[in-house]
Amino acid sequence: IESKKVEPVTKGKSAVLSTIGKLEQLMVKGFPFVVPKEYANLPQLKGRAEIQFTIKKADPDAQFDIQGTLYDRAVLKMVVDGYTAPVNGGNFVDLVQRGLYNGMSIQRSDGFVIQ
Repeated sequence: IESKKVEPVTKGKSAVLSTIGKLEQLMVKGFPFVVPKEYANLPQLKGRAEIQFTIKKADPDAQFDIQGTLYDRAVLKMVVDGYTAPVNGGNFVDLVQRGLYNGMSIQRSDGFVIQ
């Protein structure tokens, strides 16, 4: 922190969040509730999944400026929580696995929201 470099803090934060996620999983004995039978035919995520997206700009000469460093591609990692939303999480992971998002354009990104 004294050096004011962001990368070590980002790596440390990522490691801490990963550890917290593992501890949370250890606290759950089995799946915490029963999904209603009317949703039994839908994909379900009973636990957590980590999804990684690699994105690139439509303009092949454009680059991402991530904390002052330019990149041709950016990697987004997300944790999908099936403990909290097993049907939504399951549907999302199912769509990712079937390739729905492959090649999809990002409509908007403003530093906080990506659509």
